[in-house]
Amino acid sequence: MISLILSIIVVSVVAALLIPVTFSFNSVRSGGKIEGNFSISWIIFLLRYTLREGRSELFVFGKGIFRHKASEVKPPVSLKTTRKPGKMPQLGDIIGLAGPMLRLLKDLVHTLRLKYLDIELTFGLDDPAGTGILNGVMHALGLSRTGIVRWTPHFTGPVLDWNIKARVAVSLIRLFPPLARFVSNGKVLRSIIRIAR
Repeated sequence: MISLILSIIVVSVVAALLIPVTFSFNSVRSGGKIEGNFSISWIIFLLRYTLREGRSELFVFGKGIFRHKASEVKPPVSLKTTRKPGKMPQLGDIIGLAGPMLRLLKDLVHTLRLKYLDIELTFGLDDPAGTGILNGVMHALGLSRTGIVRWTPHFTGPVLDWNIKARVAVSLIRLFPPLARFVSNGKVLRSIIRIAR
């Protein structure tokens, strides 16, 4: 009986790790105002953050169970912070982590799967001739044939508006090999030990 329960738990954990986490991003700038939201969904959970209101929401089975709105907190003017003297990590130790960190970042980017990307731009410069030249350069570079990026030149004045939508998915189990490779790297271990001393 115990082995059956353990096997069900193991299968459930592996299945949960195989189900991808989806990151969705939407940003709109129109008339000088930036709005947008960012959300993370996984199995039955959805976490959403709205930029303009600074509001975070957590949904389970589509029902809102948690909401938080950020409020502006002004720090006191006369408060002075004092740092305790401590040992700063050696610059060489931090620089030694740069190579493995870049490799980790590259490996993590390769684990992502782009599901959707749509970019709409409206741009204009002070000079209509400059807007026309920039539009021509973008056509010459072949950006008009991508289908992902669409733009509209605005010849009557300076403007930069956008509407960006993106969705990326990643399976949690695919994150383990890059993280294990990073943690088991000899340079990383030596640098962390030196910094921790």
